[in-house]
Amino acid sequence: MNRRSFIERSALLMAGLFSLPAIRNQAHTIRKKAGIESKEFVFAAICSAGRFEQLKEMLKPSSGIRLVRYSPARAIRRKVSAAWIERGYRQRQKHIIRLLTAGIPVLAEAPYNEGISAFDTLQKTASSVTVPAGIAHYHRFLPACFSARELLLSGRIGKISSVQVQINQPENDPLLPFSPNLPEAPLLVILNLMQWLLSQPLLAIRISRKETAVPASAISSGIIMGAMEDFPVRIATTPDFYDKNGAWSILFIGEKGQIRLGANNLLEIIDASGRWQNLSKEDPNKASLSVRMCFEDFALAVKEGRQPEGKTTDMLPDSLLLNGIHQSLQSGKGELLVELPFGKAIRL
Repeated sequence: MNRRSFIERSALLMAGLFSLPAIRNQAHTIRKKAGIESKEFVFAAICSAGRFEQLKEMLKPSSGIRLVRYSPARAIRRKVSAAWIERGYRQRQKHIIRLLTAGIPVLAEAPYNEGISAFDTLQKTASSVTVPAGIAHYHRFLPACFSARELLLSGRIGKISSVQVQINQPENDPLLPFSPNLPEAPLLVILNLMQWLLSQPLLAIRISRKETAVPASAISSGIIMGAMEDFPVRIATTPDFYDKNGAWSILFIGEKGQIRLGANNLLEIIDASGRWQNLSKEDPNKASLSVRMCFEDFALAVKEGRQPEGKTTDMLPDSLLLNGIHQSLQSGKGELLVELPFGKAIRL
């Protein structure tokens, strides 16, 4: 390289360094004119450090979402795009209302395990603000759940005569909550999913209360009966001998066939020959996909100014079910039928 070319290149480099602001401004103008300027979507995760690392790993491939771990107060100060709050966070109800009032969209993790009066307070707050508020139903974003809902609503197996819900080992499903303080949490999530799949509410539940020295729970009681509008629901919370390693399953029995939906994206259907046909095998990796899709759907809802897939009203079934379960378990001896206030319930 000769001396002249070296000096000329050095001069050009120095000129470029001193004109960086001008270059940035020009690039900004080009992006703006081209319509490709985009604001980074900052999602504040309000949770424990361990849960944050787990969530960050699941959301790694998400484009346009930056996950940060903030306290509710810091999320408000930083004016983040949205906040996600884990199910076990202390005083979660108070923080959700505080965030919404500050104009921060909130995605609360299912189940919504606050009482009915707390839900009413939340609903009033959500109705008075313009930002989206919802609950994260991860299972709804599993491909198998999408397919099962389409099959059921299209009448593939005809009129439903009964539904059987089996809870085996909920800890084997990474999308299900596990809390010693709320053993009913997995049951709430699965029953909420069942109602979404059928597009109709659970009208009544009946729980047999066990006479034990240890406080009973719906999980330890073994069998719960429920009722939809036209058919019963049998809910078994003790592991099935033939499938005790599976996390959970929902069996829909119709006049033309049966559909079985299970954990980790399992979907089976009985074909015309009467044999089970596997439409989707178990795949634990689908858990990360469903979480990403849930977050991305909420982010898109915020940008478009619409309600997300999991709307605030979706929190009501969780509150009603939990309230009904607690009433049943605390009623004393025998059994109690709890009618949920959606309409006329079938006597079980």
